[in-house]
Formats: sequence, C-alpha cells, structure tokens
Amino acid sequence: LDVEMQEGGAAAGTEQPSEIVSTNAYMLLYRQRGWSEPPPPLTPQELQEGPRMEVEVLQGVHREACEAYAQRSSEVLTAVAQRREAVRAQLASAPVRSRDEDDHWLPAAWLEHWAAGE
Repeated sequence: LDVEMQEGGAAAGTEQPSEIVSTNAYMLLYRQRGWSEPPPPLTPQELQEGPRMEVEVLQGVHREACEAYAQRSSEVLTAVAQRREAVRAQLASAPVRSRDEDDHWLPAAWLEHWAAGE
C-alpha cells in the first residue's frame, strides 16, 4: 500500500495526520459520523394534494403508453404473420424447375433495348 502523509507525520502515534494521500484510495474504508437512518417514504395517502395529483397523472400517462404499446405490438405481429403467409403462398404457387432444364441469363442493358423495341 503506497500511503504518504502530508503536513507532518504522527510522532509515535501521538497525533493523527491531517491528510492521507494514497494511490490506492479505493481500498480505504470510510466511516461517517452522525449518520441516522432516513425516514421511511410516504404513502400516497400521506402525500400532499399537489404531489398526489401529479403521481396519479403520471401513472395514467404510463398506463396509456403501455396500452398503446401493447396494441401496436399486436398489430405489428399480425402484419408480420400475414406477410409470412403471403410469401409462403407465393412460394407454393411458383413452379419448381428441374435441375436438368437450362437457364439463360441476359444482361440488363440488352433487356432494356429489347423492351424499348430497338
């Protein structure tokens, strides 16, 4: 532990140093004097009217946001399921080609000229 005492040191333990500097300060333990337990939180009935109304308003806003999220989530899940079903139906209706059949690849430029009638 690398500890350095400043403003003079203690002579044979008779006097406490005014400041201790340490590169390992995170390892030191501290004790707070005069600490007392904080009071317990107030219940909603104990709150004054203003804060109570604010808490109720914020709870209502939160509840509405949760309901909107749940509704939007179910709509999105339904849309995803419908899209999956549409893709599956499209793939099922597509003809499966044999591996023995030849395929032909054409350049996009040639297709554009052909479509334009040139």
